[in-house]
Amino acid sequence: MELPDLFAVAREVRGRPVVGVAAYKPANSHPENEARLFDFVGMLGVPLVPCHEFPTRAAAAFFSVHALKDPGLTAKLERLIRTGKPVLVTDGLAARLTNQVDLTAQNVQVLSVKGDPKSLLALPQDALDRLRQPLPAPNMTFLDNGEIRSTCAIAAQTIAPTRRGIVLARGSCRPCTRSPGSGA
Repeated sequence: MELPDLFAVAREVRGRPVVGVAAYKPANSHPENEARLFDFVGMLGVPLVPCHEFPTRAAAAFFSVHALKDPGLTAKLERLIRTGKPVLVTDGLAARLTNQVDLTAQNVQVLSVKGDPKSLLALPQDALDRLRQPLPAPNMTFLDNGEIRSTCAIAAQTIAPTRRGIVLARGSCRPCTRSPGSGA
């Protein structure tokens, strides 16, 4: 029975802060040609934290065309960019904000979705590294058949699909010096 293991996980995560990139999706927002985008961005190893209110206080934020549902988006996004916090926007949103929001700041990255979120899975490793580098990433604890093993979030994304376990946030891990697949 796995219920005792789930209770152990609950005790481990209780009271821990959520670490990751705020993924803004206002209620009833439409994906247009970016359907299932959040799923694919998560598969890239970007630790998304869903939110339905504008992430003013987030350490980093991700915006897609869903954000267009917010009538105050341009002003809010401009203010967030001026804070210097990492901001990731899709090319679809960037195109819709042309001449409205300056997305050329150093802290802004434009993710090339090209209307096909699944295409993100074909990004080369160097592009993934550049994408993830400025974003907050949690350290992880990997539970493997009852054995607790600490590892970096980037390594965990490589290990997790091939091993049975649960990944738990441990706090920020910047800068990460471990290579993917390395142990604790």
